[in-house]
Amino acid sequence: MEQNLLFRSMHKDPQDYRRFKECFDRNDSPRALDKVEWQYDTGFADELLVNVAVEPTPTDEEIAAIYAVFPVPFSLQGQAVKAAQSLDTMTDTRHQGKGLFKKLAQQVYTRCREGNYRLVYGFPNGNSAYAFFNRLGWKEVAEVPFMIAPLRTKYFLQRLPVLKHLAAVLPDIQWRGKKSVPSVYKEGIRPIERFDEQAETLWKKFAANIPLAVTRNAQYLNWRFLQKPGEKYEMRGYWEKGVLTGYVIYVVKEKHGGRIGYLMELITDPAQPACGDALLRTALNDMVAQKADACLAWNFAHSPNNALHKQNGFYPMPPKLRPIELHFGVLAMQAEDEPLLAEEKNWYLSYCDSDTV
Repeated sequence: MEQNLLFRSMHKDPQDYRRFKECFDRNDSPRALDKVEWQYDTGFADELLVNVAVEPTPTDEEIAAIYAVFPVPFSLQGQAVKAAQSLDTMTDTRHQGKGLFKKLAQQVYTRCREGNYRLVYGFPNGNSAYAFFNRLGWKEVAEVPFMIAPLRTKYFLQRLPVLKHLAAVLPDIQWRGKKSVPSVYKEGIRPIERFDEQAETLWKKFAANIPLAVTRNAQYLNWRFLQKPGEKYEMRGYWEKGVLTGYVIYVVKEKHGGRIGYLMELITDPAQPACGDALLRTALNDMVAQKADACLAWNFAHSPNNALHKQNGFYPMPPKLRPIELHFGVLAMQAEDEPLLAEEKNWYLSYCDSDTV
């Protein structure tokens, strides 16, 4: 019964992190404790924007339901504002049908409005999209803009019904060969050990005409790519006369029945597109060497780096090949922001914004 439940905010406390993990573990969605702590103890805000329904036990509390968002640095028409990404929702199977999801979400959104947050955004999957867009008042901006660069043939033949029979008889051919990187750039590309103020200066140039985006500042990039437990992202930058003019971040993982490369981010000085081309070629050449079957990216057609994607063999990903159905939506905390936030052309997205890779 709901009257046995207590509703409260989650705390930055080891015991609450443990309870959070245990709720997901009990419901066939196991979480690593270190990743839970990394995700929510970000340093981007003093408080957790996580509300829970808890059931008291003789010796502890057991979380019955969760609705969680987490703060991110955000730029709205060049202005730094408070924003949050909707991330984790869970209702224990023993407590479903009590309206806990909607109740907790509304509690979190009230806290966001009181804290002067301008928006909450996220990527509901096919199972949860209806609830967000029809029960919580979100506006759907677009489907997540998957792009794909084929690297080997067999992976694709196996996923296309009309050609699937050929996968068993044809050799697994390397679709894309390595493309040369001009020596002038090759000599200046080296690993990034840590992001600093040069990455922030570069982002400001890249994002000068982007109305809406998570701000790729040094704190966010280091948290996202260097501090995430259990991950090893490849990060390459190009420096010209000591100045960072572009960087690429990528990773290869065993996922979705193959070896998949993920282009996490590609940021360049708009005045130097050839630098971006060299960085992307470097990343794709490495994926070919690692025998990746394909490289995935999130990239809108209007993004400043879309041309670089297309000239390096990326195509809009057919729905039949998409690993998951994902929608992109937003909830404006102020009604006057809604037209701006609901317009796809105003947004920049990449896998840097994903919480699953």
